[in-house]
Amino acid sequence: MPTRNRAAGEPTRPTQSTPPIQPTPVTEPASPPAHVRPTTPATPPRWMTHAPLVAVVWAFGYGALRLVWALGGAPDLPPLGEDLLLVSGWGIVGLCALAAIVVLGLPLTTGRLTTGRLTTGHLTTGLALTGLRRATGRSSGANGPILRSGRLRALGWFLVGLGWSVSAAATAAAALLLVDLVGLLFFTTTWVDNAPGALSRAGCVLGALAVGATVLTHQRRLRGGCLTCGRHIRAKSPGRAEVRAPSWARTAAYVAVLGCMTRFGAQAVVGFGPEGHPLRVNAVSGLAFLVGAAVAGTVLPLALVHRFGRVWPRWTLPLAGRRVPRWLVLGPAFVISAGMTVYFGAGLVQMIADPASMTGDSGLPPAFFWVAVPAYLAWGTGIGVAALSYRVRTRPRCRACGC
Repeated sequence: MPTRNRAAGEPTRPTQSTPPIQPTPVTEPASPPAHVRPTTPATPPRWMTHAPLVAVVWAFGYGALRLVWALGGAPDLPPLGEDLLLVSGWGIVGLCALAAIVVLGLPLTTGRLTTGRLTTGHLTTGLALTGLRRATGRSSGANGPILRSGRLRALGWFLVGLGWSVSAAATAAAALLLVDLVGLLFFTTTWVDNAPGALSRAGCVLGALAVGATVLTHQRRLRGGCLTCGRHIRAKSPGRAEVRAPSWARTAAYVAVLGCMTRFGAQAVVGFGPEGHPLRVNAVSGLAFLVGAAVAGTVLPLALVHRFGRVWPRWTLPLAGRRVPRWLVLGPAFVISAGMTVYFGAGLVQMIADPASMTGDSGLPPAFFWVAVPAYLAWGTGIGVAALSYRVRTRPRCRACGC
């Protein structure tokens, strides 16, 4: 029966017993199997969206400049009269044309990079698709023209190979940039005289890097790898980095040390004075150059394959036991390896093709160059191979795919 509230004098509703509310059980989402990897992230790194535009601008802008020079307006650039080696004149014009074909053609095989907003990478895709529609009259979908996927994939891998060839050839053509950088680093007098040619070589290398970055992006998409780290999404997780370097990496490191010792031995035979040095240097710059070369030829390659390259040794008291930043070792290793391999590889090819041109006005015997140049090449190649192993063994887990 209804009862009255004594304070208000009003009847109250009869009370009913309600069952208690049972909490809904929360189930944890099932974790994916160990062999299932996260898919490729939808948002690519920022450099991937800007590299195609840089490559297109370089191909047309630098190509137009080289076309004017090839038609008869080339200046006399020291130290050799031409700024580029191996590929100059109409050859570099052809490389720029091939670079444009590669950069504009690769989006046809993989589609544009999806970033949720208009980016510089959409420009090359739009230009490529518009040109293809006008040339063939075919429509295109979201990721490229409607063609057979097998043909697209084959075309994509062909353009990837062509793009890497163009990037390597442009880098080799600017091999003298290593001399410009050494002269600038050690305050020699060569970089002042070579400044116009150095700017042209730097532009050539910039284009080679832009083309290489664009090719790397589409290569990762073709093979189904992560856009950030490049690892295959179905590959097994590397887990903890390997501690010991493989035998082939240690062999390459000691080959680099042997190349350095051979180079210094050849210099000891002809002398370390200014007349025996390829650069015009004073005493302080010459000593700094020798010390830097010795460190780059002994400490650096050994750090790539031994523990002190990953963990600071005990004698570095403030840093002892801490992890060495990987790019503190990898950065100089890649720069030195690329510079030496390209410069002295091109020099060795030129020596074989024209033996009379190796001595120049240096006054050194030909035997010196036949010893020093291959030693430099072994030095740079050994550091590069050891650096590749160091990069794999020390790479952190990718934040994008979890690899």
